Amino acid sequence: MPRVFAIADLHLSFARPKPMDVFGELWADHVRRLEAAWRREVAAQDIVLVAGDISWAMRLPEALADLQWLAALPGEKVLIRGNHDYWWESISKLRRLELPGVHFVQYDSVHIGPVAIGGTRLWELPELRWPQEWRPMPVEGGGKRQVVRDQEKLVARELNRLELSLGRLPRQARHRLAMVHYPPVGSDGEPSRASAIMTEHGIDCCVFGHLHALGPGHRLGADCVLDGTRYLLVSGDWVGFEPRVVLEF
Repeated sequence: MPRVFAIADLHLSFARPKPMDVFGELWADHVRRLEAAWRREVAAQDIVLVAGDISWAMRLPEALADLQWLAALPGEKVLIRGNHDYWWESISKLRRLELPGVHFVQYDSVHIGPVAIGGTRLWELPELRWPQEWRPMPVEGGGKRQVVRDQEKLVARELNRLELSLGRLPRQARHRLAMVHYPPVGSDGEPSRASAIMTEHGIDCCVFGHLHALGPGHRLGADCVLDGTRYLLVSGDWVGFEPRVVLEF
């Protein structure tokens, strides 16, 4: 029976290797561990949602080695952009790469068999509360968090992109999935403008990443169900670099 898996925050760097164990022991040898788990669990007919922060590359040519590595793995891969994916250029350039089994989502959706997938990067939603130990991956270069001059304008743009993408999910799809990079719900399952859009479009499950080093007991680390939509945190270090099963179909 085919399955849908999900994982985020791969932080690949084949062109310019970037040691990841500086972020803790969980990241030691993470690419080898990820590939071993992927090949062990994922079959050719499966789907893997990759919810952003795919590569440390700054430009598309530099990211190509990382994307080709993903393309060589089993399954149909569906990708969205994360906040570190600076290499992500226009959707036309990405699709001209013609990477086998790799689908890029940007303002639209992907339909594979009975599964329809939409999504966007999203951004930090000010209405949500975060646990104190919440820690995103430092930005490339300076180790400081990104400074955004007009936070609300960026949030509004990303919410509009989410609405646009989910609005293009085929009505006849049996399974309606969403993927975002930033969390769409709070640490205790609080709703947000993003989760309201998920509810409006009848999303069965939404996967996301971006969060690292969450302490035990936070609902974001387990299944959270809100208004009929299941939310799953699938950051690579959180799931032990093993793609997480979302559904069987």
